[in-house]
Amino acid sequence: EACQFSHVNSRDQCNDYQHWKDEAGKQCKTKKSKGNKDMIVRSFAVLEPCALDMFTGVEFVCCPN
Repeated sequence: EACQFSHVNSRDQCNDYQHWKDEAGKQCKTKKSKGNKDMIVRSFAVLEPCALDMFTGVEFVCCPN
């Protein structure tokens, strides 16, 4: 209920799974819940492949810690 869906996607970036996992974590740390609680990544998925084991972005769900 207090979770937020978001994504980062760029045709100009082609990065590995770990990069996008870290990026999802960074994005969630910049968000606050309605109760002003810190947010953490609940789930994430990499987006379109752009090379072998490389992707154009990440979609993720941030939830209160």
